[in-house]
Amino acid sequence: PNIHRLDKYGYNHLCLAVDNIEEVIERLRNNNVKILSEILDFNNRKLVYFEGPNGIILELAELKKA
Repeated sequence: PNIHRLDKYGYNHLCLAVDNIEEVIERLRNNNVKILSEILDFNNRKLVYFEGPNGIILELAELKKA
């Protein structure tokens, strides 16, 4: 994804665990939150990045069910 300022010191983003990533993304979009990536498959998880307050990058992660 197009994430800004990965070169700065400290954390470059925060990750939040969710049970239903598609539902949360829909609520974020309905509230005009800028989604920065498509849903990504990574290590048995679904991930998506979005822009939080003051340009902070946030990530949602959903563990895939077996």
